[in-house]
Amino acid sequence: MRDDFSNPESGWDTWRNEKSQASYEDGGLRLAVVKPQLDIWSRPDGSYDDVRMEVDAVKLSGPTQNDFGLICRYQDGDNYYALLAGSNGSAGIMKVKDGEAYFINTADEQAKELIYPGEELNHLRGDCIGSRLILSVNGQKLVEARDRDFKEGGVGLMAGSFETGGVELLFDNFLVYNP
Repeated sequence: MRDDFSNPESGWDTWRNEKSQASYEDGGLRLAVVKPQLDIWSRPDGSYDDVRMEVDAVKLSGPTQNDFGLICRYQDGDNYYALLAGSNGSAGIMKVKDGEAYFINTADEQAKELIYPGEELNHLRGDCIGSRLILSVNGQKLVEARDRDFKEGGVGLMAGSFETGGVELLFDNFLVYNP
């Protein structure tokens, strides 16, 4: 699967409400998180087992305390994995099971040097292969975890806010392929 988001009919979830927004804009998929303490995601149709995903992400505005990244093995809104980076240099692999979200592994201090801050473009790669979950940013592996709960499911993109809302990210050049 490949999507450069130039066609607004390519099948990603879009919406606009008082809390958040997902829309095709400026040749990409824009995710805007208005409210604090909120993660949002957009997904196309399809289900995959082992995948390698890549995407370019740029923070358009908002606080550096945010998260953005890739979703794999999405079962439903209460069960999936998210491979996430933050504009502040944080990174981790989050698991959501039965509605409970927690990080199964986080990156060390090296991530702060590898994730570009501010409004610079970051290239994310997520591998969900067997029980291995790997997040790489800008060509460098940042964090890896192992988990066997979800073996297949949908893919997607995520953005989130922490204490302050107003996070806006633009994603482009999404790619999914067999590793």
